Amino acid sequence: MDMKLPKPAQITVEDLIALVTNQVPEDQNLEYKSLLSLKIASEKKEFLQDVSSFANCKGGIIIYGIGETKGVPTSADGFPIDNLDQTLRQIDSLILDSISPRMPVEIRIWKLDTGNYLLMIAVKESADKPHQVQIDKSKVCYSRTSNRKYQLDIQEIEAMLRQKNELRTMVNKLSEQHLERMLNDATFKELPVAVLQMIPGSVSNPDVRYPILDAQYGAFDLAPLGGGSRTPKANFEGVRIAVNMPGFSFAPNYLQVYKNGIMETLNHTILYRQDMLNARLLEGYVMRELMNYLKFLKGLEVQLPVYIRLVLSGVRGYHLYSEKVLYGLNEQNNLDRDVLEFPVLRISDFDQNVPELLQPLFDEVWNAFNFTKCYHFSDQGKWIYDINFI
Repeated sequence: MDMKLPKPAQITVEDLIALVTNQVPEDQNLEYKSLLSLKIASEKKEFLQDVSSFANCKGGIIIYGIGETKGVPTSADGFPIDNLDQTLRQIDSLILDSISPRMPVEIRIWKLDTGNYLLMIAVKESADKPHQVQIDKSKVCYSRTSNRKYQLDIQEIEAMLRQKNELRTMVNKLSEQHLERMLNDATFKELPVAVLQMIPGSVSNPDVRYPILDAQYGAFDLAPLGGGSRTPKANFEGVRIAVNMPGFSFAPNYLQVYKNGIMETLNHTILYRQDMLNARLLEGYVMRELMNYLKFLKGLEVQLPVYIRLVLSGVRGYHLYSEKVLYGLNEQNNLDRDVLEFPVLRISDFDQNVPELLQPLFDEVWNAFNFTKCYHFSDQGKWIYDINFI
């Protein structure tokens, strides 16, 4: 019997029991396991194969604690877990350390009246595939067909890699098109600006649209790079949020959220003082808004990866200001070019540590001003300022 489950975050224990009652069989997107044991190497290997196979295919869920016979569920008795926190840490550690590239999963747990547990792992189809299992010095990729997993052959792996490269090429082209339009806008064409772009991998499907106009997802509450008092409005493309400021006849900062998940924000005021870029402000603004944007995209269930790009335009002759640099050195390192286009970064986990992700990008910003690295990170890789007070 066919039975459509709710979204993973909305699944209840009653939904899982209904799978047994209605004898919903395993398929390409659903698998039952009577228990989860990760004590020996073979159990860990099978777990990693199962999880990665869903990411390399169409996604799906694995439910531990449901018994089955020939793929048909027979019971939902659950299984015992001696130390729940330890089990969850082991699951996270295994996936993090043994599957490459990284792949996010969603874990749900229900405790039954018997004291046993049902555990569900939800995996989305990955735009980052192929994911390989690295264990016992071997590196193997798995996918799924019908209700079983299988090892990918070299032709299938190459096809996935080509698809990934084609997506990266398409994202770069799309980024350039959007950037050209933004910088050639009559309002900003002659002005120094900072631009932050976010492009989800789902743009490869031109039919994908997200419900960004639905107030529950919070698009109208987002802020452009740098924040400020804002005016959000729906438009043909999606939502545009502008910041109006005293002394300007136009909105100097804005954010455009597109229905296909693309987000682009432009900030002029951070470069308003001619010839100086405040490094702490730029870093703080980018980190703060990127965290908010990722939370928004996660709520929309946008498909990963998400590509981000930072561009500074109209900055020839600018110097970098930081209180961490000896007085006088700031002014000696003026930019010799008008546009700085930094490499595209790839985000494969919405819960990724944003400062850690962006440190190499900020290193490159400082490199452009003839410094060897960004001096706003500690030796432990932590940003030294408070992001809430920038």
